[in-house]
Amino acid sequence: MQTEILRLAGIDGAAHVERLTRTLDAIDGIDDFNISPAAGSISVRYDERRVTSRQLQSALQQAGYSTGQSAHASGGCCGSCGGA
Repeated sequence: MQTEILRLAGIDGAAHVERLTRTLDAIDGIDDFNISPAAGSISVRYDERRVTSRQLQSALQQAGYSTGQSAHASGGCCGSCGGA
């Protein structure tokens, strides 16, 4: 399993969370996800044998969100948040 944290602009209400939930639920290979409107990010755990990071980002962009990876993508961590 791979965990990736993506920054998303504009997830500031229930309608956005609902749209993101539907988008992520429709992607085969996603095991779990957490949407954080306050942080403007989502954390997605997925099976990299069934879905790629590029496919994930493409689906989010098609849903109307621009994405940016955080330092936690691909299991790396910059250490600034205290989470390794």
